[in-house]
Amino acid sequence: MEPAESSNQRGEKRPLEDEVEIDALQRRCQDMLRKAEELTTSIEADLASIAAASARLSEPPGRQGSGRAEQLACLEAQLRRVLQEKADLEEWATSRCREAEGRARAAEVARARADKAQMESWAELRCQDAERQARLAELRAEAEKTEAEAKAARRCRELEEEARGAKARLEAKEKDTSPPSYWSKQQCSKERPVIYVELYRQQGTGANADQAGTHHDESIAVMMEAGVSHEDASAALKEFDGNIAEALAFHVESLANGGAGAAAEISQRAGAESARELELVLERFDAGHGPPSRASVVCVQRVQNQRLWEKYCARSSEIREAAGDGGVNERPLFHGSDMASLETITRDGFDIRVANLNGAMGAGAYFSESSSYSHIYSMKRPRGPGAPLGGGRFTFMMFPRPNTPRPTGLRQHGGRGRFRATAPLPQRMGPPRMPAIVLPRGPPAGPSARPPAVPALPGLGPGVQVPGNAGGRVVAMLLCRVALGRSARGQLGLRKPPEGFDSVTDATRNHSMYAIFDNAQAYPEYVIYYQA
Repeated sequence: MEPAESSNQRGEKRPLEDEVEIDALQRRCQDMLRKAEELTTSIEADLASIAAASARLSEPPGRQGSGRAEQLACLEAQLRRVLQEKADLEEWATSRCREAEGRARAAEVARARADKAQMESWAELRCQDAERQARLAELRAEAEKTEAEAKAARRCRELEEEARGAKARLEAKEKDTSPPSYWSKQQCSKERPVIYVELYRQQGTGANADQAGTHHDESIAVMMEAGVSHEDASAALKEFDGNIAEALAFHVESLANGGAGAAAEISQRAGAESARELELVLERFDAGHGPPSRASVVCVQRVQNQRLWEKYCARSSEIREAAGDGGVNERPLFHGSDMASLETITRDGFDIRVANLNGAMGAGAYFSESSSYSHIYSMKRPRGPGAPLGGGRFTFMMFPRPNTPRPTGLRQHGGRGRFRATAPLPQRMGPPRMPAIVLPRGPPAGPSARPPAVPALPGLGPGVQVPGNAGGRVVAMLLCRVALGRSARGQLGLRKPPEGFDSVTDATRNHSMYAIFDNAQAYPEYVIYYQA
């Protein structure tokens, strides 16, 4: 507001000077009026003197009459002069008063104009100030709007980043919990929570001897008459041991894959993948350097339980977040128990609640790197109701897939979708030994063999049986994926691992032992049936 004050001062300067001048004129007028009054009083006194003199003169003239006449004439002249001066003085005073009044009115007009100009200037300054304030308010509002928009944009970006992160975490979680690519495409359900896919079955367990086709050429001719090429007819008959009806059905089902010959090649490739997976399991089973060995293996099954797999993946992710990428410490370990317990584990998972508190490493689920050590627990007789018999027959579940490639070494028998082994268990295969199971990422293993059904035992689900001609007592153990995380030294009486650890171990023995205290830290991946 300083410019406004300076302008006001400049506007007020001239009216103030006029007021001072008017005051001076008024004082001068008052002085002149006072002098005029004094002169008037003096003149009135003179007039009184003249009147008195006139009265004396009105007396009869004497000897001095002539002198008196002269004196009277002089007084009259003086009186006229005084009266003239009085008139002049009154006229001068009147004119000066009129002049002072005019100047006063002019000063008042000038002051009014100055006040008006000052008010107009003040009003203009106020308007300019109001305009500046309004402009500042507009700029402030625009700045606030811009800031709000920027804040909203930042928040939107943050929300988008959070959404992308959540989506990435969800995708990672879905990816982490998705089943391995080598699993069969059969879906678990509430009625069928677990699927057992056979990787191997011993020759002669659950099937009659092969019936060689005695009229192979005649069978090929019959199929060629039905419009099948010689190559496809030969491949289909070889696949089905000369059974023309099943070979024709297989040819029809294989047309989408290029015919029976192409389907047989796909089957061979899938069988090779399955054979590599099987060899990794058997190498680990053989690494115990003692009974049992691969020669005693009757059947190997892959366990596909989506619910248990998701729990295992979630727990592994928790361990990874706590200990870093290298902290999961996943190991392939064996777990031995009776048949009923193994079937329960593959269906519902491990249950720490039934663990023995008097165990050497506490009340947990125990695992071993050696199959020979777990064999001790597989040999123990089951207790309680519903336990299976210890003889040669036992039950395990299997669900065939009739329209998918079949692994090499398995042949269909007794109808589409059921297979049996045509070769003994390989003693050694090509892949080198590996410290842990790293399963191939290829097509799923083919449908499993299912020989003629035998009544299921109590406590085990329906499915396929290894009949009594397997010979000897058949037992089983699990090969599990175990997320050990950070392992501490185990001790008697533990109900959970020490603070900052995920498992316990007892590596002082000949066979390394581990114990976990969380049911989701282990996934039962394979069931190995063998003769004790």
